Amino acid sequence: MDKKINSFNYKLVILGDSSVGKSSLASRHINKRFNEFNEPTIGASFFSSSNLVNDKEIKLEIWDTAGQERYKSLAPMYYRGANVALVVFDITNKESFNNAFNWIRELKERTNNCLIYLAGNKCDRQNDRQVSIEDVNDTLKTYDINYLETSAKCDINIDKLFKRICLDLSNRNIDEEPKNPILVNNIPPTKKFKCCN
Repeated sequence: MDKKINSFNYKLVILGDSSVGKSSLASRHINKRFNEFNEPTIGASFFSSSNLVNDKEIKLEIWDTAGQERYKSLAPMYYRGANVALVVFDITNKESFNNAFNWIRELKERTNNCLIYLAGNKCDRQNDRQVSIEDVNDTLKTYDINYLETSAKCDINIDKLFKRICLDLSNRNIDEEPKNPILVNNIPPTKKFKCCN
């Protein structure tokens, strides 16, 4: 008999300044590739991924938001109801780091029970680094969030980041999990119909 797999859907929103690599992180996770010439996201883009963790299927509904200032007012529409927020900054851009913590403060004030992760992207560019590990650690002391440095371009820590997110979601208390999980192996087979015979 096949083992039953419980399937859970979670909403993940990606926030951060323009050009920090939000879309590239999502694309690297979903498509396993990097596009050097991504156009800026307008409004938001949607991706989904399915990950098996601890005999649970963790389905991520990923909302990649635009980072330009003119779209900032739309962000609450995307992070409302989010289970996870991934805030991204560019380690070669100090302003994007400072703005990341504005996002974190906003999420802490306006969301309930949302797991927050911080990604310092472009870690392949250590020689251009403007944000030190000490800066990050000093600021993280104020917040209860996970931090990881990534490079979408060089595929550094992308899988590790998303596996960590899925593992944390999988380990959440049963009260926090979505109601009525979909039991994948309990779905009855569909009838096949022949056409034109």
